[in-house]
Amino acid sequence: MKVYKNRFVKIAAKKAGIDGLDDALLGPNAFVFSNEDEIAGARILAEHGKKYETIKFKAGIFEGKAIGAEMATELSQIPSRETLLTQIAAGLLQPLKQVAIGLNMLEESHFAGAGKVQTKEESTPVEETKVNDATVEEVKSEEESAPAEEKKEESAPAEEAKEETAT
Repeated sequence: MKVYKNRFVKIAAKKAGIDGLDDALLGPNAFVFSNEDEIAGARILAEHGKKYETIKFKAGIFEGKAIGAEMATELSQIPSRETLLTQIAAGLLQPLKQVAIGLNMLEESHFAGAGKVQTKEESTPVEETKVNDATVEEVKSEEESAPAEEKKEESAPAEEAKEETAT
């Protein structure tokens, strides 16, 4: 930070073509300049303004134009370039992260039981399993006899059709 007289800053602003700073250049002022980041000076003053109540924005110069205290305060809230680039990169990677999580969940649910070996306690004996008060063996024997009856019923219409075509 350097100390300048208000009169010298007025002269420099007029030579640079910046108008509107005359009202702010009354009384004691502090001037902060930044060559790399245009908003870094405002950000530093805002941080110190939180600690010390006497530090307040009066005016500023942004993109070659004079700005008021409200605009300088708003500009001081903007994150640095590096922070913004990090936020953009994180935003671009978020959809890929969600896809990876989804695929991982799908893989876990698909292969969850593939490597599991059933123990004797987990297995249910065939004789003890009941379906509507019938054992599994009884149901299997009924299923085996049912297809034979269905085949007889299916062949009956076919035989009737042959008889009709023959006559």
